[in-house]
Amino acid sequence: MSGESRSQVWGCRTRSGYLIRVEGHGTMRESHAIQQFAAGALTDDTVTLTIDLNNAQFLDSTFLGGLVRLHKQFRQRQPGCFRILATGEKVKALLMPSRVHTVFTITDEADEVLGKCVAITSGVSDPKDLGRHIMDCHRQLAEVEGPDQDAFRRIADQLDAELNN
Repeated sequence: MSGESRSQVWGCRTRSGYLIRVEGHGTMRESHAIQQFAAGALTDDTVTLTIDLNNAQFLDSTFLGGLVRLHKQFRQRQPGCFRILATGEKVKALLMPSRVHTVFTITDEADEVLGKCVAITSGVSDPKDLGRHIMDCHRQLAEVEGPDQDAFRRIADQLDAELNN
């Protein structure tokens, strides 16, 4: 795979809000891009955000923590307006190992996409900005009861110490 991307993220408008499709690997870069995209969606209290994981093959811890963060942000506005679109097989493979599946509303049906989807890319230029994002995502995971909860907390604490030096 040298030189070619192992992931792609697409943003699509739906009748109720937005659908974000993750293809391939969901990593810290894709997580940051989704956070930036969702920040625009958060300006409308009635919008629903659905994250489609059916074409994802791998999600790193930063990506998972980013999903938890988005869930919390959207839940504060209106319960049920953040959903994960995934088959049972994808939930088992991608979300159950870290136990984050217990946090989300998971669906197997997506709203109809209106128009064309656009590629979502991260505008990360400052390494400290990405570091803060990674730290925050791991703090989010440290709040989810699961087998790696303490490890996520230690990662967030270590990043916090490094970023504040």
